[in-house]
Parts: sequence; C-alpha cells; structure tokens
Amino acid sequence: DFSRSGHAWVVTETAMIQIAMGRLFDADDTLRRAYALYKKYELTEDMMVDFYRRVGSLRFNEGHYAESQKVYEMVLAIQKRQGFNPASAQILYTRNGINMTLIAQKRWREALAQYDEIDTLTWRSNSLLNIARQTEPRAMTYLNTGKVPQALQLMTGTLRWHVNNFGEDHYYTA
Repeated sequence: DFSRSGHAWVVTETAMIQIAMGRLFDADDTLRRAYALYKKYELTEDMMVDFYRRVGSLRFNEGHYAESQKVYEMVLAIQKRQGFNPASAQILYTRNGINMTLIAQKRWREALAQYDEIDTLTWRSNSLLNIARQTEPRAMTYLNTGKVPQALQLMTGTLRWHVNNFGEDHYYTA
C-alpha cells in the first residue's frame, strides 16, 4: 500500500533533515518512530532501504563508524538480492556511505579498492561519475595511499571548476 509506505518514508526523510541539521538525538527518535511504522504496516526489509541508509548516516554522524559500515553493508546486500545493477545510482549511494565509513576509520587501502572498483563500473557514464566522485574523501584516500599526483589532479580540477563557476573571490576559492 503506497500510502502506508509513503507515511513511513516521510518520517524517515524527516530524520534525514534532522541529521543534516545536526539534531542527532531527534533523528534517532524519528528513526525509531519510522521503524515502528514499517513494522506496524508490515513492510518488508526490501522496502526499508532508505530507512536503513538513514540509520547508517545517523550512526556515522554520531561517530559510530564501524556500526555505520555494518548498516551500509546490510543495505548493499539487500540491494544485491533485489537485483540492482552494480553500476546503478542506488548502489553507488550505498557504496559512498561504505567508503565514508572506511575513510573515517582510516582504512585507506580498503577505501582505495572500493574507489577503483567503482571507477571500473562508472567510467562510461557522466551521471554515475558525478555520484561516485566524492572529491574530498577520494583525495584524502589518494594522499594516504601515496597517490599524491592523483589527489593533486582531482583537487586542481575541483578548484578550477569553482573558480570558473563562482569566481576568484568566492569563499570556495579565496
């Protein structure tokens, strides 16, 4: 039933906004309410991917990186069972979450391996490349794995784009 799943989804997305605002305690409470709705409406785990991704985001923002990683990996497993294309936007958003947890745990080699695999999947699609780019985290990964020229190239391109689009006096470029 769309109205029931829509109701649970709206509560879940409210938590996303609270996370972005830094209201983590409120987001936790909101996610608990969303979970209760998913269960009340007997919605399956397959319909809870966005919910679980928000839980992963909350745990990340709380500094619980290993727990966040487990949640994102669970989401990835659900998506694979659902038959998502490994190069789909939804899979990439989940893998971005996994990479952020790896980077936060300073697991640079694992993050680099993830980026290399993602690059293999996305090199033909500009829209997918944009999702997978993760400029700053990727540059940090490159720096911490000895790939200084790649980090420099990535950040130089980003600076050029910002100067061209915002000007030399913008806070991104000044």
